[in-house]
Amino acid sequence: MIVLKWWDVLQVLEFANYAQFATVSAGGGGGGGGGMAVPAVRTIRVRGVLNEQRAVMFSTDSRSDKMKDLSANPHCELCWFFPLSKEQFRISAYATWIDSATTDSKLQAIRSQQWKELVLPTRSLFDAAPPGTVMDRNTKLGDLDKYEAQPQSPHIPSPNFVIVLVHPITCDHLTLPPSGMVDPKKVLHHDGVLKPARQQRRWKHAVAKSTPATATATATTGSGGGAAATAYEWIVTELNP
Repeated sequence: MIVLKWWDVLQVLEFANYAQFATVSAGGGGGGGGGMAVPAVRTIRVRGVLNEQRAVMFSTDSRSDKMKDLSANPHCELCWFFPLSKEQFRISAYATWIDSATTDSKLQAIRSQQWKELVLPTRSLFDAAPPGTVMDRNTKLGDLDKYEAQPQSPHIPSPNFVIVLVHPITCDHLTLPPSGMVDPKKVLHHDGVLKPARQQRRWKHAVAKSTPATATATATTGSGGGAAATAYEWIVTELNP
């Protein structure tokens, strides 16, 4: 299995904790579109990576627009830009998820652990009103109505708590030169050949072969949809930026 730079980056860089996550909205939801399929993008907090499934993990509410989008179309993209190294990683992927209906005990253990790691105010949001609900500012403090989040047990995840697993298919890796440090007239000596210095470099990492038999666990949606996790082999190709 090829060890990809972008995979290593996700596990060590602090900046990798946040990424842009894009789905295809069926229209009428948070993405609007008047019934047309339109892109919908938002920032998500990356909760970690699952090496055995080679998946990027984040949590969300089952009632959110992103889950509605994924239920209709599991194809999605993640994008990171690291300003210090001037690198962009754009990952085309498909999503599966772990919810209250998932029967795999290993996956439920992951969901329970992620729930425990949430702070109390965040846990409380999962039994508050659905995301996007109009706030009622006239609600009296202490009223036990649907707009007020109730304290949640750290041991029992809310039925609305979902862990999304993003399984990469391709990664488009773009590097930019340091500002003010590129001279197009300069040449670099590489493997005995003089080549013009490139202002940008770009690589595509693509899945070459999947081997489900080597996967140690299977990620499925609670409704039985989605695809099984697989072990990947990759082809890396340098592209014209």
